[in-house]
Amino acid sequence: MTRNVVVTGMGVVSPIGADLGAFWDGLSSGQNGIINREYTLGDDLSITLPTAPIDGLDERLNNLGRELSRADRFSQLAVLAADEAIANAGLEIDDETGARMACIIGTGIGGQATFDHGYEQMLRRGKRPHPLSILKIITNAPASHMSIRYGARGPAFAISSACATGAHSIGVCADIIRHGGADVALAGASEAVLTFGALTTWKAMHILASETCRPFSKNRNGLVIGEGAGVLVLEEEERARKRGANIVARLAGFGMNADGKDMINPEVDGAAGAIRLALGDMTINDPSAVYINAHGTGTLLNDPTETKAVREVFGA
Repeated sequence: MTRNVVVTGMGVVSPIGADLGAFWDGLSSGQNGIINREYTLGDDLSITLPTAPIDGLDERLNNLGRELSRADRFSQLAVLAADEAIANAGLEIDDETGARMACIIGTGIGGQATFDHGYEQMLRRGKRPHPLSILKIITNAPASHMSIRYGARGPAFAISSACATGAHSIGVCADIIRHGGADVALAGASEAVLTFGALTTWKAMHILASETCRPFSKNRNGLVIGEGAGVLVLEEEERARKRGANIVARLAGFGMNADGKDMINPEVDGAAGAIRLALGDMTINDPSAVYINAHGTGTLLNDPTETKAVREVFGA
């Protein structure tokens, strides 16, 4: 028998708000967090681009503890979001809860700042990389840190699927709970790639906006790279109700697929198929009650395809 999965806690660290309250205020007031900033490598390499960084986190990062003070920024952001999500859920993690708690935290790239620093140390300074570089870089580092920090001993791993990473983490995590693999979980994603090396590589693809990101606009000319993390507390519904949790939402359905055609030029059939899979998985009988959170990259290839997929499923 499958079980219902609900959201009982949320945590976020973003360019428009470094916690849940500030993030909501930023959304409500139409902030975008985009600024022009210079990123350097050594004394002679630099790149200036519109990006969406998060400032003012030093004190919070310093308070994460010794182990996390040595972690890459993408892990630190993820743990900040997870701490808030757990507090927001009012979740007390005792030994029994920890034994049935999963941590599925994804990332598209991983420890990019550690990569940049390591290459600079080796190639420009003739020094060895930090001995813990691999542990800082690997994509499952945030999930591992959370497992240790909270005593979560259920499934703990990373999903890496580019811009779909966070959604995939939530969907896979929900399936684990639905089918009895865990009772409570942390699900989400983190990214921190605002470094000279990463931004230079993104620029080489010729898909970065010159000023700002304008999704679905005829004047769009690319995306803007940012950083941040978002984490949800997911719970089996009966368990959540029994402990008196505030239920924010129910995960009614989930679908994922691939179009099998191209890595940067998406197909309408693939996107439409994923939407139909999600609708077909719904545990409520009201497919008209749909909010669409678009990918909306502001690129020439993605936006028309996404628009056509939505129209194909829901009508013009």
